[in-house]
Amino acid sequence: MSEATILENRDIFADGDDDRSASQPDFETDALHENRVGSRWKSRFRKDAVVNSERAPETDLPAKARSLLKRLLDGEDIDTDLQAFLDETLVDGGQAVYDQTLNIIFTWEEKSLELEIQYRLFRTITETMRDYPEVLELCPWRYIVNYFTPILKDGTSVQQEVAKRFLKYFTTELHCVYELQGQKNTVYSLAFTPDGDKLVSGGDTIWIWDPKTERGSPLEGHGKNPLLSLAITPDGQRVVVGYLDNTIRVWDLFLQKQVGPMLIGHREWVHSVTVSPDSRYIVSGATDKTIRVWDYRTHLEAGYSPILGRADTVYSVDVTPDGKYIVAGCKDFTIRKWDLDTGRAVGEPMRGHTQPVYSVKVTPDGKHIISGSGDSTVRLWDFESGTQVGEPLRGHEDFVEEVAVSPDGKYIVSGSVDKTVRVWSVERREAVGEPLRGHTGWVQCVAFAPDGKSFGSGSADGTVRGWSLESVLGW
Repeated sequence: MSEATILENRDIFADGDDDRSASQPDFETDALHENRVGSRWKSRFRKDAVVNSERAPETDLPAKARSLLKRLLDGEDIDTDLQAFLDETLVDGGQAVYDQTLNIIFTWEEKSLELEIQYRLFRTITETMRDYPEVLELCPWRYIVNYFTPILKDGTSVQQEVAKRFLKYFTTELHCVYELQGQKNTVYSLAFTPDGDKLVSGGDTIWIWDPKTERGSPLEGHGKNPLLSLAITPDGQRVVVGYLDNTIRVWDLFLQKQVGPMLIGHREWVHSVTVSPDSRYIVSGATDKTIRVWDYRTHLEAGYSPILGRADTVYSVDVTPDGKYIVAGCKDFTIRKWDLDTGRAVGEPMRGHTQPVYSVKVTPDGKHIISGSGDSTVRLWDFESGTQVGEPLRGHEDFVEEVAVSPDGKYIVSGSVDKTVRVWSVERREAVGEPLRGHTGWVQCVAFAPDGKSFGSGSADGTVRGWSLESVLGW
């Protein structure tokens, strides 16, 4: 739908009069809106809508839409007929479909029905159009989000209710591909197996999920033993777990039993565990201000372990893709590096965050470190020099609990105490799309699926949500 069409009809939410709310944004002069819409949409969508509308089949679209809408409101299943309707309006790949169908939605004449209709039909159409990704790419999501956002503050109660429903759909339901419910308390950690067939989450216990079927069950034999961190071994067979009782244990995901003895050494909570890419070592960080390195096969500590630095609590550890270095995020606001084979510090601490560093991840190419902090920012660092790359990524309104990097290294996902998940572009160093909402508690953990097409988030609300990266990028 063209900008002119929306401008002509942006008063459709008025309560029966012709007065436009003074709070409605002036899209014709809104520079922020112009930037957010993006040149790709403005060039392709406008052009294709005009060209294709000239070749569109002669059909009474409003009459057909009216019939479908009434049947929808009557509770009928209109999927088949809706598909036929959309196919009829698709021309040369479908670039005209949104120009036509959105125009119908936003110019609906029956005021008594329009509020319900706009939400329900748009949702139905969007779900159906998932089969036409080339069309979804052309939909001006941000334009619509910018339209509804001011209404939340200054609109009437009816307007606010409709705006909430639309925004919830655009920022949550459209992108959320599954919601896993089973754990009764906070989900502190999650990880995918390398083949992507299983998603393991941990809190008061460990759950093993199948993301495709959305079914899961607790790890047998584990019982209730609160944990803070877990990591899947490179072969996908086992999960290494760090507990609040200061221990580390290894579990076989298929036999569902503990493997070998507990790893005992830390004197306080184990905040983070990871496994080296070659499966030689388990690395852990804890409240006791130490990093410990364990032989994965024997469960014995390396000769130089523990690594004692001047850092405070170690909240997060990661190992570089080449297996040579340990990276840690610490309570003293720093990020530090050590040689994994010798335990010796490498370079100077990386400084820049103004609050504890709760999460660190090394990018797949080993060139950068991504960090998330209590200062609400996500930052990118050059691994070799230890210098910060560009400005901090700002957008979260509270602590950033965890960050994850896509397998291709192009995107970052972050979870925050502000109950949202955000996606960031590494290349552009800016947010992608709107904050993903849906969790009702702090977002404690995030993880990418191995194929990079989706990612998961775990929350204090006890749920795990799966999100489509492809859908978010469509914004």
